[in-house]
Amino acid sequence: MTWEEAGKYVLSVLTEAGFESYIVGGAVRDEYLSNPVHDVDISTEAETGDIQSVFPRTIDVGIQHGTVLVPVKGKPVEVSTFKGKSIKEDLRNRDFTCNSMAKTLQGEIIDPFGGKEDIDTKRLRTIGNSRAPFLEDPLRLLRALRFALQLGFKIDKETQDHMDDLAELILKPAAERIASETEKMSQTNLSGIDWDWLLKQRVFQQLPFVFKNAEVQSSLRTLKKPLFINDLLTWWSVALYNNAPESAKAGLSYYKRSNRLTKDVITIHSKVHQFFSDGWSLYDIYVLGEQRLDIAILLVKLVKPGTITADKWHEVYNDLPVKNKSDLPVTGRDLIAQFPALSGWEIGRWLKSIEKAVVEGAVANEKKAVLAWAEKEFNR
Repeated sequence: MTWEEAGKYVLSVLTEAGFESYIVGGAVRDEYLSNPVHDVDISTEAETGDIQSVFPRTIDVGIQHGTVLVPVKGKPVEVSTFKGKSIKEDLRNRDFTCNSMAKTLQGEIIDPFGGKEDIDTKRLRTIGNSRAPFLEDPLRLLRALRFALQLGFKIDKETQDHMDDLAELILKPAAERIASETEKMSQTNLSGIDWDWLLKQRVFQQLPFVFKNAEVQSSLRTLKKPLFINDLLTWWSVALYNNAPESAKAGLSYYKRSNRLTKDVITIHSKVHQFFSDGWSLYDIYVLGEQRLDIAILLVKLVKPGTITADKWHEVYNDLPVKNKSDLPVTGRDLIAQFPALSGWEIGRWLKSIEKAVVEGAVANEKKAVLAWAEKEFNR
């Protein structure tokens, strides 16, 4: 089932139950643009209790704000009670004209604020070019930048002026919300011109920690080919790169990202710094692994263009005798049997030594050879 089909099903159930209801927001915009629809929101005159009564299952996600989810074959359709007394009042409370359209069950588009015209002319503006949407939810300042980039729209001058005047308000939303909004930007193919525009935006410049490295900024602004960052690890590794390694940890803590992400970003940054000071050993490539190696290579290219050849290091990685610890021919139990007097901590240390020896070619990745090497090193 497609998102459009899921939305139409929910809309038909509500309409047949006698409730005035419409598909609204991004789904209407994306369908008008002939873009894929990735989620569906519905506005209705029905109260949350009414919505719950006409569907066999609903999920309370914001019932205090008049919103529930209706799951339809894996597609969670968000259904909300009108914000206001009518659909026009509801649409007036939305962020931008392109998102302030509604569609009936019959497919008629209701467009009281010129959304279609703005989409046709690729213009992004608030309703009436008002600053009110930004005051109501300052995260919309950042969302405007994302929509402009993703949709290829130009922000209307009056709306842009409001954004510049209110730029400092972007620090008011919770850090997690800001992080999530910036992460959505990563799913866009950005050219050098796009990066130059984004990095000059007063709103974006207010964000702590992100894209503060001058070399990275310069390289992004002068990209010859668009850069598509399709995962969060790459996004945060590039966004938080700085000459001070502790800066990334502080940034990820500020934006409340996971410990695992923090560990990976710090590892990548430390290896990039090491590349510039001492170069990479086989063990460094092993520690990075395939994904983190790709990101480290990208960062080196951005910080000091022309100093690294990606193919060379991919070949080095592909030629490693092992790619992870599970490829080793021995386990902790093997070492305990060989060296029963060793403690658990010491066994772990010996496994690490074996891992490094195999990666660097000091011993063949064969059980007999590894145990003989360990015996020799142990008795040294």
